[in-house]
Amino acid sequence: AQGKGIAHYQSLLTQAFGEIQRILKPDGRVTVAFHSTQAGVWKALVNAYTGAGFSLEHSSILDKKQGSFKQVTTTNFAKGDPLILLRPSLSRANAPTMRPREIIRQLVSQAEDRRGNEPDEWTPQRLYSRFVEHYLKRHTSPPIDAEQFYIELALTNSDV
Repeated sequence: AQGKGIAHYQSLLTQAFGEIQRILKPDGRVTVAFHSTQAGVWKALVNAYTGAGFSLEHSSILDKKQGSFKQVTTTNFAKGDPLILLRPSLSRANAPTMRPREIIRQLVSQAEDRRGNEPDEWTPQRLYSRFVEHYLKRHTSPPIDAEQFYIELALTNSDV
């Protein structure tokens, strides 16, 4: 955080997205790769790009073969960075979403279906990336941090 709080970070992001909005052609798009395990930082990102007049058009996961320093040295990390495609806002309302535990159950079920073909999809870190993607696609930020996600995932797996 380099001595900056989330509010300051959000302000910097909003300024950056505002400048992108200023120079972008009216029908232009911008792609952003972003990584965080903190729900507050994701909220700051969503607030920043929506505050600058952007909305999410599409999101996916960048499947990096080599993790960043933070991904290699910490336990609460995400495997793969969300890629978000932004466009100038068309002013849509946030889509309703399920509770985190329901989403986690759904993600686990989807990962089990792909387990044989895509073993990385089953890792907790990839499931967290999919969790973040779920919220970004609904124009909102994830309500829990990676650490809480991993706790919920363990509880979900013990329920099965």
